[in-house]
Amino acid sequence: NLAHVFPNDLVLKEGELSSPECTCCIGHLALTPDGRTAVTSGDTHLHVWDLVSGTCRTMEGSHRRSISTLAVSPTGQLVVSGGQDGTLMLWDLASMQCRSELTERL
Repeated sequence: NLAHVFPNDLVLKEGELSSPECTCCIGHLALTPDGRTAVTSGDTHLHVWDLVSGTCRTMEGSHRRSISTLAVSPTGQLVVSGGQDGTLMLWDLASMQCRSELTERL
């Protein structure tokens, strides 16, 4: 059971990232280009981790089913997530809110 403990009390162990105020199972992880922020998902919500301070925030809103993919934009300002509910959501990291949602039409 290996664990990586960051200087700011973040612990990465067996697919889980935790801090004193938040724990998240990691299904998907994306880093901003500057390496200072990690975005994770393990369920229907996105969690934004400040890797310098060790703090975690949860995005307002969520997918209706599990998130199956996520990516950070080259500028590090936006995140796109795709869910098993057939939606793509575009998130703004500064405001922590969904900017746009695209739903699959059958």
